[in-house]
Amino acid sequence: MSEQTIISNSEYVKPCRKCGAQERNIQGNCRPCRLAHSKNWHQNNPDKVQKSIRQRLVKPCGKCGATDRYATGPCRPCQLLRSKNRDKDKQRESDRKYRENNRDVYLEKSRQKRLLNPIKFREQQREKEAKRRGAAGRLSKGIEQKLFEDQNGLCVCCKQPLGDDYHLDHIMPIALGGTNTDDNVQLLIARCNLRKSAKHPDEWRRILLAES
Repeated sequence: MSEQTIISNSEYVKPCRKCGAQERNIQGNCRPCRLAHSKNWHQNNPDKVQKSIRQRLVKPCGKCGATDRYATGPCRPCQLLRSKNRDKDKQRESDRKYRENNRDVYLEKSRQKRLLNPIKFREQQREKEAKRRGAAGRLSKGIEQKLFEDQNGLCVCCKQPLGDDYHLDHIMPIALGGTNTDDNVQLLIARCNLRKSAKHPDEWRRILLAES
């Protein structure tokens, strides 16, 4: 039995074509020669090796299409953005639950903020309203104080002192396509602003000329 095994195994032993060493199941060169040839080729062709590695490792991001090495899903910037948005969503949900469970405390804090910062509160409410109505642009901070100084504390229409209850008016009303920018606002006393309402500037100017 052992002699037959030796004879059958000897049929698969062939010499290496390069060094002549005997090796079972050999097809061409022996293993040491193949390893030496592979090492020599990698040393002599570094550009091809790097190109092969890049083609094998660089994959496009499934979200933005950017290439990222070792990417198995979104690239690194997309992963960071998703994590940041996830944190924001958690914070919003936490704030919403707090407001629901502590409504009285939340309302009292809001009232105190309005009393301590009335100008800032008016600016926030005005920006929300302009955004809700689809107006383009955004007013700069402190625009009321700047307009008050530019107008010398007087109403643009009637030239009366503005006082403390003045209104910030859009020269071209938002309802007629006016923008929410610094060059489209002015300060009016409450009576003039309520009379002007959403009239076109040319129409309002004709009314003032007729009254004068």
